Amino acid sequence: MKAVPDWAPLSYSDRPFDMPADIRSDTAGVRYKSLNNLKQIGLAMHNFHDLHKFLPPAVVYGPDGKAWHSWRVLILPFLNQKTLYDRYDFSVPWDNPKNREVLERMPAVYQDPIQGKPGTYTDYATITGPGTAFPGGIKLGVDGKLFLQKGPNTASFSHFRDGTSNTILVGSVSRERKIPWTKPEDIRFGKDFSGVGRPGGFAAPYRIGEQNAGVFLLADGSVRTI
Repeated sequence: MKAVPDWAPLSYSDRPFDMPADIRSDTAGVRYKSLNNLKQIGLAMHNFHDLHKFLPPAVVYGPDGKAWHSWRVLILPFLNQKTLYDRYDFSVPWDNPKNREVLERMPAVYQDPIQGKPGTYTDYATITGPGTAFPGGIKLGVDGKLFLQKGPNTASFSHFRDGTSNTILVGSVSRERKIPWTKPEDIRFGKDFSGVGRPGGFAAPYRIGEQNAGVFLLADGSVRTI
């Protein structure tokens, strides 16, 4: 990782977290686990970038021009989920019956524990659109095969003119959005972007002092509460 926060170590353990004393309240403990999920996602994205020289595209388009696949599926091998990745069929859309089994097995890393019991809806989304870390997507080959190639609609860390520590990759999203985790749907940045804690934007499920807050992964690998 390019930068590692002082108190958010990567952990795949099911054992209780050894949290600093100042964040051991119930709500802070849940937030810590959510930040740790984002830390794992960030490590997966960095490893994807190291291998392919660009960040995973937010969406993969099918031969019909429609959005077929999500970045959340593309990074599965880097989340210790290679077996689940191998069961996913990229030659058909995410909601094809062939991919139903994968949809029903959402990795725990995509669930913010404050949102309740796990299911098939993701609690984390990227921010997409021109000027973001996810400006577009890539297309499947005419034969329906996936080719991960750098192009005009992909981004590398060198593109972030404001610095990786100032660029959001992923944030918490309200489960009211009901985004199936394999569906290529995220939060679009534009004139209608509502920001944090408002409908349609990033969720703010945590209470920090007198303010509501959301959790975010930045491009340098750090995680923040905003």
